[in-house]
Amino acid sequence: MDNTRTQYIPELDYLRGVSIIGVLLIHVVSEIVWTGRGSHANRNYAMFWNQWSRFCVPIFIFISGLLLTYRYRLKGFPYYRYVKRRWIDLFVPYMFWTLLSILNLHKWGHIYPQWVRNTVLTGGGYYFQLYFIPLIFQFHLLSPIWLYLADDTRKRAFAVLAVLFNLCYLGYYELIFLRILPESSFSRVIFNNIQQRFLAWIGYFALGCLVGTNLDGFRQWVQRLPWWHLGAFYGISLGLLFWDYHYSVLVTRNLMNPGENFMRPVVFLYSVATALLLWKVATIHKSRLLRSIGDLSFGIYLVHVAIRNILKKFAEGFFFSNWAGASLASLLVLALSYALVWLVSKDEDGWIIVGKTSGRKRRGKAISS
Repeated sequence: MDNTRTQYIPELDYLRGVSIIGVLLIHVVSEIVWTGRGSHANRNYAMFWNQWSRFCVPIFIFISGLLLTYRYRLKGFPYYRYVKRRWIDLFVPYMFWTLLSILNLHKWGHIYPQWVRNTVLTGGGYYFQLYFIPLIFQFHLLSPIWLYLADDTRKRAFAVLAVLFNLCYLGYYELIFLRILPESSFSRVIFNNIQQRFLAWIGYFALGCLVGTNLDGFRQWVQRLPWWHLGAFYGISLGLLFWDYHYSVLVTRNLMNPGENFMRPVVFLYSVATALLLWKVATIHKSRLLRSIGDLSFGIYLVHVAIRNILKKFAEGFFFSNWAGASLASLLVLALSYALVWLVSKDEDGWIIVGKTSGRKRRGKAISS
């Protein structure tokens, strides 16, 4: 029995569209800081967008949890077909880009067995954004556990405990890199490659699972939420995010310290606020462009770093030395990535390079059902 549901959820492509723009802002505008070319004001501009965009990966993981429990129930769950489908959809384009990553690493003299193995298993190579695919596949492999925990009698307890664990886990990590607690052999083990392990993201996934079990109820609840409540929640969480980052810079004396990244409890709060606000906006703002970007978001995620690197190679000083150049680079990377993915995805075998669009995945699921 295949208990798949294939109904289109328009809010998700809207969330994907905004989130993939956030990914591009982190990876493109931040180059001002990474290259060390920008002035103090330009570096502050870059880090503003770097921090504002921190909701992006949490929302993608939230969407994955939502789709799992919305489309499937534990009874009759086709586990092997589910994992096989995700393996093909994710790892075929992943291995294409990982091979390119290894070839690029060869230019830097890094191509030796241990490095190749780590690149393949973790996605941490030349195209560093690929870490997301092994990460999300960890959730797919454990899908029967999430479906069991998301049963009607356990779903709220699962979500609450997962969020509490996630906040404590990230809180402990932050206390260590802020030097409030001492580092230990235990902390080094549990936080090794923290961003690439599902434990650092489980709260987002659990909240997605909770929403997926009662999507209509969630929609009605968001619709009833007053705009000023959501706006205040978002504004407070964004202010806390910037304060938290500022404090981490004061402690570490480094703009690109661990407090710049996703692994902070305040990022969790900010991501929840942003997801709620974007969902509310998506119900009234029928942006075809954002939804189209969301539909192509996986391909944009795959190709955007390569396009950014081309801009760096030919005009690094122009694009990544001030706020105007970095802003223009972000727009160019988005436009070129979108155009390339749209063009390549038109070919029957183009998904090998740019992955499948969410629309094509839905059509495939409908046919198989």
